[in-house]
Amino acid sequence: MNYKDLKNQTAQMPTLQEIITEKRQWNTTHRPFDRTVRLDQYHFQPRELGVAESVSSLIPFVNIIVPDPKNLPVVPPTTAPVPLTANLTTHAVDQLLARLDIRKKDFTRLPPGIMQYVADWYILHENDGKEIFIRMQDENTCRAVLSTSFETFDDLELLEMIAPVCPPDSKVHLAWDDELTMHLSLTFPDTKTAVRVGDMVESGIHISNSEVGMRSVTIAPFVWRLRCRNGLVGLTGNGDNGDGVSRFHHMGDGKRMRDAVQLAIASVMTDYPKLTAQFREALDKAIADPAQKLADVVKEHELTKDDYKEFLDKFFHEETVPDYNLFGVVNAITATARDRNGENAFALQRVASQTLITGLQN
Repeated sequence: MNYKDLKNQTAQMPTLQEIITEKRQWNTTHRPFDRTVRLDQYHFQPRELGVAESVSSLIPFVNIIVPDPKNLPVVPPTTAPVPLTANLTTHAVDQLLARLDIRKKDFTRLPPGIMQYVADWYILHENDGKEIFIRMQDENTCRAVLSTSFETFDDLELLEMIAPVCPPDSKVHLAWDDELTMHLSLTFPDTKTAVRVGDMVESGIHISNSEVGMRSVTIAPFVWRLRCRNGLVGLTGNGDNGDGVSRFHHMGDGKRMRDAVQLAIASVMTDYPKLTAQFREALDKAIADPAQKLADVVKEHELTKDDYKEFLDKFFHEETVPDYNLFGVVNAITATARDRNGENAFALQRVASQTLITGLQN
């Protein structure tokens, strides 16, 4: 489920209800379920690969063999049966190695037999009967190896939580789900307003999540500039760090976390006037040397030279006449984010919003 509303997009974007339906179909097809097991019940066995395969390809699929399935929790009748063998995804392998405190870079250089010996030694000697929480799908595929303190809050639940507060004509601009992270950005047409003559924006909400331990549940205001089709996450001065973004880790009391997420959603729905006001204020914040300002952004956020080159290209070529103000600088960053995917796009949108916030404060 990866859809992006790009500058020259012609394909129809899905609706929120279509995305929810697609997620329900995924659950029906892959039948996800969870288990809590003792790590020292596991036996690590790398998959046998042909000579032609590279060393790094030894890692993505391994088998966990449970010697005594009677020690596992009783399986509810609605879930898949407990598999004797669980094939780990690449992400789950990385999580297992991290839990065993094994450096992946060194581990991938080992022959398969030594890999098995090293992993089994760490499992038996360094974990002292600790339990782990594994997330399964497709009967025998392990998609995540997590701590038992992990609190599940899955994408479908989050999507269904925002659905009642989103108008039927809500527009989806980004729907990203690579089974590691999920990002959804949508706006509400009745919020459309001009930041200047001929330059319209719409406000809405952005949500992010990961079912496999890659990120926290995230709720943030979202603004969409119609002319260039760029999006921005954050802004309003609320949220955890005063940046408009509320984050909820997959830990602790599940009910309290869900109540807090519901409050964050309600808060975002009241922040639209602040978004528009901040954009208008940015137009009046002149910047004599935008190239230097963008260089400062790159240094502050530890971005790359390629990012800087893209920022400059977007600044001087995205608009017919570049805006030598804070608005123009922020637009260069969001235009670059428009060409990125998933976490990378979200990270650059966050850089843009932080640039806007600090620029307005100075």
